[in-house]
Amino acid sequence: MTSTNADEVATTTAAATPESRYVTALRTLAGAKGKTDEELLKIGNEICTHLDNGKTIEDMALAAQKIKDPAERELGAGQIAVAIPTLCPQHLPDLARFVEEQKAQQTS
Repeated sequence: MTSTNADEVATTTAAATPESRYVTALRTLAGAKGKTDEELLKIGNEICTHLDNGKTIEDMALAAQKIKDPAERELGAGQIAVAIPTLCPQHLPDLARFVEEQKAQQTS
């Protein structure tokens, strides 16, 4: 492997970290514009900490829905949806349950 190939592999591997996947996913949302990667990552880590400490996804989703600015509201919801699979996947069963409950409420 040439040193150029090794550098490309190292760059690709670094880009595939949970943190980079989280930030990359949020960069598609209007509310993320003007925010640093560190600011976005701080919120993602706080979401995981809240979940670890017993806060529910529903509580956080309700708080995100109360944000007045539409772009910020979308970002808040996006951060919850992206943080769980990328930064704290141990909460994926809770996210799946929350999504199923939301679907059931919409159909009734």
